[in-house]
Amino acid sequence: MLTTVFIQDLRFRAVYWFLFPALLLSFIVLNIFAGGQNLLLGVKTSVINIGFLSVQLIVLNLYFSFKMGGWKNVAVGLLGWGDILFLYTAAFALPAISFSFFYIASLVFALLCWVVYNLICGGKNKNKNIPLAGLQALFLGVLLLINWWFIPLNILTDNWLIYYIGQ
Repeated sequence: MLTTVFIQDLRFRAVYWFLFPALLLSFIVLNIFAGGQNLLLGVKTSVINIGFLSVQLIVLNLYFSFKMGGWKNVAVGLLGWGDILFLYTAAFALPAISFSFFYIASLVFALLCWVVYNLICGGKNKNKNIPLAGLQALFLGVLLLINWWFIPLNILTDNWLIYYIGQ
């Protein structure tokens, strides 16, 4: 499903809406069965992640409203609804500290990919919008694949990140 989000967002700058509930359900199942989280802990970390995202969006709305001299909704023209829905859906995929890492790292990844793409294309790209949801879906998918196949860490808990921060 993450691959589908990536391809759709890259090609059309739009994602079918039904993918978000399907991803949400798969993230909840992933956390319960593969991550070993109980449902209550999953709900608590998801609420923290949603709060984190909501504060970010409120601050962005206020910043752009102040900068442009009137109310500006970042979901219209700056961020797409698909980008916002993907981030809220991804909030159910990871615990709070890992989600914060994912959020920041995926934004950097998306920006770097977009800069490289524009350098390769020489500015001939017709669509100036960054496929943020698609690139973040790709990043999350690669992160999960690396976790499952190559590195013996469980990114579905915060223990791995706390360990590396403490080093």
